[in-house]
Amino acid sequence: MTMTFATHSTAKSLTTEVLNEPFSQRINPIDAYLNTHAQAGQFSGSVAIAHPKEGTITRSYGQANREHEVPNHAQTKFRIGSLTKQFTAVSILQLQERGLLNVQSPLSAYLPNYPQGKKITVHHLLTHTSGISEYIDPEAFPDFLEWMQRPTTLSQLTNRFKERPLEFSPGEKFKYCNSGYVLLAQIIEVVSQQSYADYLQTNVLDPLALRNTGHEVPLAVIPHLAQGYLPLGDNIYLQASPFDLSIAQGAGGLYSTVEDLAQWNQWLYSEVADQSILSRAARETMFTPAVPINLEESSDTCYGYGLALDTHLERSRIHHLGGLSGFASALAYYPTEKLTVVVLSNLETAVVRQVGEGLAAIVLGIS
Repeated sequence: MTMTFATHSTAKSLTTEVLNEPFSQRINPIDAYLNTHAQAGQFSGSVAIAHPKEGTITRSYGQANREHEVPNHAQTKFRIGSLTKQFTAVSILQLQERGLLNVQSPLSAYLPNYPQGKKITVHHLLTHTSGISEYIDPEAFPDFLEWMQRPTTLSQLTNRFKERPLEFSPGEKFKYCNSGYVLLAQIIEVVSQQSYADYLQTNVLDPLALRNTGHEVPLAVIPHLAQGYLPLGDNIYLQASPFDLSIAQGAGGLYSTVEDLAQWNQWLYSEVADQSILSRAARETMFTPAVPINLEESSDTCYGYGLALDTHLERSRIHHLGGLSGFASALAYYPTEKLTVVVLSNLETAVVRQVGEGLAAIVLGIS
């Protein structure tokens, strides 16, 4: 187990509500809580708890590479899965602010050969309301487990699902769909005349100094990237099934660290952050409710652009989960308290949502 405590002040001018106690007074219950999950085999990875005035606490457990006994630490990089979607949404909104696209325009305006592209808008893709088939559904695509291991291009990906009939009329309802975010990555490439990875690096990651976040290039060696695992019990682990990240693209192709994601949240939700990257008004559209999720189960759970909105601990929460072969992730923000909780794991079965929610409860003095 690796444990670190770091205090940052990347946004001293933020107007924020101070928490009841400083983080330093909650380290013991935080450590006890995380130790319990780690010892039960429910967590291996890193967490960060961040507040613009209180700083950032990071904690790491388990091993980034079990074969070579390399411990996880605050700079360990993890595949973040669907947390990628909010980065893709920022890129789309950035291109809109630059006058290069409009989220209310039809898909056909940017991908003219896409069937039924005149019915589907960019907004539908962002909010999972397009009706397009899910390309990683093994029932719809029985050979997915085979081709997920091979390098592919955006065009090859979209060719796999573009001829399938829509599952419902665009805008009719919410159904989570990675295919839509693959198409958004393709739109970014067409409009910007850059690859998705290059556009994101140049226009988002570099300006925000997110130096440990990036789009994984197939077969590239990435320093400090964790190996993903599937636990079998009795301290036996399988290396995660091979997964070529070109399959994930704008839906889930990024890696990052807990420190970078804490910094990302401080920018994304800040009222005074550098607006040359993306204006405050544009960022607010990402966490403005656009469509209800599971209306029959909960009336207060909605989706914006790459982000889910609900209540937790009787507080507003903006968050997202991520998961892919060998990895699990959770990133949450409590706007009233300006509190960020990041959980990244290299165990496919890690209970990252439970860990993150428990940490929030401790920090907010609820447990």
